[in-house]
Amino acid sequence: MSELQNQIQKDAEFAAQQFNPRLDDQLDFSADSLSAVDEMLEEASDFADEMPEERTNSIIELMTAYTLFVAYKEHGGEFFWSNEYNQPFLVSGMPESRISLLIYPAIKSRLFGDSGSRISFLFKGFSERVKSSEPNTEALYM
Repeated sequence: MSELQNQIQKDAEFAAQQFNPRLDDQLDFSADSLSAVDEMLEEASDFADEMPEERTNSIIELMTAYTLFVAYKEHGGEFFWSNEYNQPFLVSGMPESRISLLIYPAIKSRLFGDSGSRISFLFKGFSERVKSSEPNTEALYM
């Protein structure tokens, strides 16, 4: 296990531990649990502008790790680091194809009130593309 993968898994587990009491234990690392992530981010968006930056950054980073780990559990792959976003992303489907999920921007956008940034919807598109990708396919979901 790479150091990055280990850190993402730890952060994802910590996210579930931290947020499950408020979400009735819905964060079970399944694709279906991402609707609870959407709900939590929507609820938190009412207060995001009032939260200290440290708190919003923590929520974004933990939900990023949680979502990426769900994607990893569903589809496997390898984690990489985006220098542009200073965040991790997942590439699945290798070596035949490279379907990437960079979820950080959508989570941040959702937390700050963009109801169009639905994490469960973005994940579904990513997941379907991984399952149906032809050899030599490259796609980025963000």
